[in-house]
Amino acid sequence: MKKLLLLLILFLSLHKTAFAAFGDIVQEAVNDSPSSSNVNATFAGSPTAGNLIVVTCFAGDDTDLVVAGTLLEAVENADTTNSDSTAIGYRVVQAADGTTWGFTQNTADQHATIIREFEGPWRPSPLDKTGTTAYTNTVTTQAVTASGTTSKNNELVVAAWGYRVTGGGGDTDTISSVNNSFTNIQNETQGSGTASYKAVGTAIRVLTSTSTPSVTATWSGDGVSRSGATMATFQKALITVRASGTGNATGSSGTAISITKPTGVTSGDVVIAFVYANNPATSIVDNNGANSFTTIGSLRNETGVFVGLVAYRVAGGSEPASYAWTSNSSGAWGVVIATYTGVNTTTVEDTTSTYNFNVDPSSVSDCDSLTTATDGAFSLVMGTVDSSTSALSAGPGNGYTQRVINTANRDLIIFDKEIAPAGATGNQTITWTLSDDTAGYQVALRPSEGGAAPAARRRTATIT
Repeated sequence: MKKLLLLLILFLSLHKTAFAAFGDIVQEAVNDSPSSSNVNATFAGSPTAGNLIVVTCFAGDDTDLVVAGTLLEAVENADTTNSDSTAIGYRVVQAADGTTWGFTQNTADQHATIIREFEGPWRPSPLDKTGTTAYTNTVTTQAVTASGTTSKNNELVVAAWGYRVTGGGGDTDTISSVNNSFTNIQNETQGSGTASYKAVGTAIRVLTSTSTPSVTATWSGDGVSRSGATMATFQKALITVRASGTGNATGSSGTAISITKPTGVTSGDVVIAFVYANNPATSIVDNNGANSFTTIGSLRNETGVFVGLVAYRVAGGSEPASYAWTSNSSGAWGVVIATYTGVNTTTVEDTTSTYNFNVDPSSVSDCDSLTTATDGAFSLVMGTVDSSTSALSAGPGNGYTQRVINTANRDLIIFDKEIAPAGATGNQTITWTLSDDTAGYQVALRPSEGGAAPAARRRTATIT
C-alpha cells in the first residue's frame, strides 16, 4: 500500500499541469535587493503562452515606477511621504516571452518583488478593476477594496501590500492571515530583522460570480510602521478554442464528404464547420442525423459551379465519430472544423453573419465587417478559393489567429479573434497566391455571458 501511495504522489507531481485549473499558480519567484534600480524577479522556467504573469512589488525610492519590457502596469500606489511605491504589473504570456519580469525605479534603492504565473485561459486585455488603500502608520491590519463590481463572473483577484518597519531591531513581522476566502499568502522582505526593512505581501482569490472584492491582511507580532495596499482583478477568457478541436478533410470527387470528430470535443462545445464543394449541386445537405448542423450562411454560384456552407452544432454527450454532408452531384470537396467552449449555446450567433463572393479572377476572400452586440464575442473570419494549387499568401492580421487550414484539392481557412469591447470588427481580407472564384465569411460567436438574440439569424444567397 505504501509503495502504491508513493507511486501516486510521484505521478501527480509529474503530471500536475494536466490537472491545473483556471487561476492556479503555475510557478512563482521572489527577489529583493538593498540597492537596485531593477525591481524584478526571475522564474526558474519559461512561462507558458496564454498564462498570466502578475508582478507585485514594493520599491523604496520612487513614486513613479516604470514597467520593464512588455509588462503592463495595473495599478501603482505611491507614498509621497517616504518616496515609496507599491505596484501590480501584468502580462498575458506570448510564445517568445522570457523569465525575468518587473519594474524599474529611478534611483537604486531597496525593493522586494514577487512574481507569479497563473493558469489560463485569459482575455487578451484581462485587467478589469483596481483599488488602493492610502499609506497608514502603525499598522496591524489593513483592508483594500476594488473600485467597483467586477465585470464578469470568473476573475482572479490579486491584492498586494507594501510595508516597512523603521526604528525597530529584530522585528520580522509579516502578513500572517487574510480573510474573505483569499489564499496563497506570500511575503518577500528586504532586510528583515534589521532596524529598518521593506517588504511586499500578496494574496489571491478566484471569484465565481460578480462582486466587489475586499480583503483585510493581518500582520504577525506587533505589526509594521507603515503600509499601503493595492488590488487588481483579471478576467478569464470568455470563449476559448479546444486545444485539439480542429481538423480538416478533403475529397477529390464524389457526392459525400465526412470529417473525423476532432479529439477533445466535449458536451456543450460549439462545433463550427466550413464546407466547400466544387460541383453543380443546388445545395450541401447535412447528413448528421437528429442532432444536425444549423446553417449560419450558404452561397451558390451557378456559373462557377461553387457551393459553400458555414454551419454549427452544439456537441452533445455522445458525439458521432465523424460529421458528414452530401450533395446531388459529384465534385471536389473540402471541410474544416474548429470547436469552441464558452459559447452561448442558446444564442450561438452574436449578430448577423456576413459573406462575400468574388468571381474569377480574384485572389482575395473579402470578409465584410459586422458589429458585435456582446463584449467578448469571437469573430471568425473564413475564406476559400476554388483552386487546387493556390496557397495562403496573407491572413487578415489585426490580431486574428489562424486556427485551421485545408490545402488539399481546395483551400479553406478559419481565423479567429476576441472582440472587446463590442463593436464593429472591420472588413477583413484573406489573400491567396492564385486567382479564381473566392468566398469570405465573417461570423460572431456570443459568449455564454451574453445578451439578447440578434435580429436576423441566417443568410443564404445565389450568385449568378
